[in-house]
Amino acid sequence: MVVVALVGLLTAMVVPHVLNSRNKAAQKTCIGNLRQIDQAVQLWAIEARADPTDVVTHTNLIPYLRTTPACPAVKGGTFFSDYGLTFVGEPSYCVVNVSLASTPHMLNSENGTAAARGGR
Repeated sequence: MVVVALVGLLTAMVVPHVLNSRNKAAQKTCIGNLRQIDQAVQLWAIEARADPTDVVTHTNLIPYLRTTPACPAVKGGTFFSDYGLTFVGEPSYCVVNVSLASTPHMLNSENGTAAARGGR
């Protein structure tokens, strides 16, 4: 009986850490995807001679991406549904609102870190 209680206690202590590490891994993968998307936006803008106020679409970026990224937090997600694009001068963002952040996250272009995006 004591052994069962110890196993239950150890399991209760380990499970939150496993879930937290899984969420952090998904967030890092998503941030890597955002970097790849932002690089594709810049390549497209250079070739198309686009202004920072020009609208960029997902189909514009397909030739500049090796694979179309999908947010790892969504099963069956796609590049078109998981990541939002606005203008050339604005960073792309993840539209998935899961446990990764209280609001969708995006790449902070000043220092390359994840930041919460307000207003969505």
